[in-house]
Amino acid sequence: MTEIHIQGLGTYVPSKRITNVDLMSLVDTSDEWIVSRTGIKARHMLADDENGSDAGTEAALKALEDTGIAAEDITHVLTATCTPDYLCPSTACIISGNIGSHGAMAFDLNAACTGFVYGLDVANSILAGKPGAKVLLVGSEAFTRRLNWEDRTTCILFGDGAAAAVLTNGEAGAPKRCLPSAPRLRDVRCGADGRQYPLLTVGGGTSRNYRPGDPIQNDFYLQMQGREVFKQAVRSLSTVCSELLEDNGLINTVLRALGFNGVQLMYNSGAVLLGMVYNFLPFMVFPIYTLLSKMDYRLTEAAADLGCNNWQTLWKVTMPLSIPGIVSGITMVFMPSVTTFFIPRVLGGGNTMMFGDLIEAKFLTEGNWNVGSALSLIMMVLILISLSILRKADPNGEGGGIA
Repeated sequence: MTEIHIQGLGTYVPSKRITNVDLMSLVDTSDEWIVSRTGIKARHMLADDENGSDAGTEAALKALEDTGIAAEDITHVLTATCTPDYLCPSTACIISGNIGSHGAMAFDLNAACTGFVYGLDVANSILAGKPGAKVLLVGSEAFTRRLNWEDRTTCILFGDGAAAAVLTNGEAGAPKRCLPSAPRLRDVRCGADGRQYPLLTVGGGTSRNYRPGDPIQNDFYLQMQGREVFKQAVRSLSTVCSELLEDNGLINTVLRALGFNGVQLMYNSGAVLLGMVYNFLPFMVFPIYTLLSKMDYRLTEAAADLGCNNWQTLWKVTMPLSIPGIVSGITMVFMPSVTTFFIPRVLGGGNTMMFGDLIEAKFLTEGNWNVGSALSLIMMVLILISLSILRKADPNGEGGGIA
């Protein structure tokens, strides 16, 4: 990835504030309810004579002032928004005209909450192909214009505002100024799952054939299935963060520096196996160690006196005496390892499913309690069988404890 330098930043929030107390007169809610669930105490709203492009313009001018780059030197204006002033022209085009970047390439990106991150990835591609380019990236939203103020699940969450950043190619030469707190951007990862689009929609496009005089329907406003959006966001964010850390970690950085391709360290069976070995190996070692620490070492000395070498002593004396500890260790490791669901989820990214994941999915995801209960009973039977094997192999409990 091209090394992006963040030359300057700018922000803008409208002066009008809507507090949680203000919302109490509109919907059935309270300040305590909103703060405890979202942490939000107030949000800002554009004035009636302000648009999203106005907010974006103010943020852009502050970013240009922050970096000292003239508006006419900006080559690209990108605006991330899903509440544009118009479907056409783009909000970026309006902002470009407002700040005086005449002739700059200008277009919008519509990616909701991830719009600014998408913009960074697009800016990276631009700067890679045109090292001398100067990109103005703006994020501007006017969500209060598309909220149903009778829907407390959405109207408490969103407000209006804008932010902007001036980006240059750090490899094309030393920048005039580089923010000390965020001097460069190393990598960006974006992605979408179009199958989930009904979870969050904002109408007003061509999906509904409005005719003059038709009343505005609810789908004109923001519609969101909050719980599902939250679940998808948490799951996706953890995956993306792990991928970014993996690709930019020490191992892959060294491999690429040596001319080799990077290796996938996460979200595969190998990662799950390594994590399970790390987690459960002590439970395998301790019973064996306990048993060997109690072993009469005169037996190995006698084997040596009878002409056995080290390997023969290991296989004919030490290993048979270690069987109770080995069986005990297998029993202690087998059941927790096949029923674990945290390690496959974190290291396998959901691509590797253990018995525990299957049971959890039946209960929590599919709501199939009958199958989930049956699988749980099977696990209980396997546990009883393993305990029976352990009791038979180690009747005196010599390998089952940690002394």
